[in-house]
Amino acid sequence: MHMTKLMPFALLLSLLILVAAALPAAMAAGPRISFNQETWDLGTHPQETQVYHDLVISNTGTADLNLTDVNPPCGCTIVDRAQYPLVLKPGQSHTVNVSFNTNNYDGNVTKVIYITSNDTSRPEVMLSFYTNVAPSTGSTTFTIPATDTTTSFKTPTGSPTPTQSPVSWAGVVVALAASALLLASRRR
Repeated sequence: MHMTKLMPFALLLSLLILVAAALPAAMAAGPRISFNQETWDLGTHPQETQVYHDLVISNTGTADLNLTDVNPPCGCTIVDRAQYPLVLKPGQSHTVNVSFNTNNYDGNVTKVIYITSNDTSRPEVMLSFYTNVAPSTGSTTFTIPATDTTTSFKTPTGSPTPTQSPVSWAGVVVALAASALLLASRRR
């Protein structure tokens, strides 16, 4: 009689063990997105350079993975969005060529890329990368000495570089005044 009372508990315990064993298999069913990296370091690069990285997306699930979009929200980060939507069969991988333009950046920079797919456990994934942008070595710095102060200017590579000669502020004022008089005389 004692055994009859334990039977429902034994059946319930057996059922729970079977369900627990089947859960991982059920959870893996369907498409599953995975990446070779979800965050990566591009290192240090000078301004005015293009930096490249290969991001690998894989389908580790049991059904087709539909990559509907790979979206870097900033114009400085570029991927070939024309490739999407794209279908990855189970076990297949796809390489996304990511390009980052360091122009207009200085110091530590972090950027993101959003990946959208039909993976129900992760329908939109935010990946990120970071880099350190050093001032461009291709720029020219020149100095114009003045009476009391020194003013420094920086021109990007490829721009005409003024000659580095002393400039008299009085000469600059005279040249501006002469230009103003010439313009005024032409308007009459």
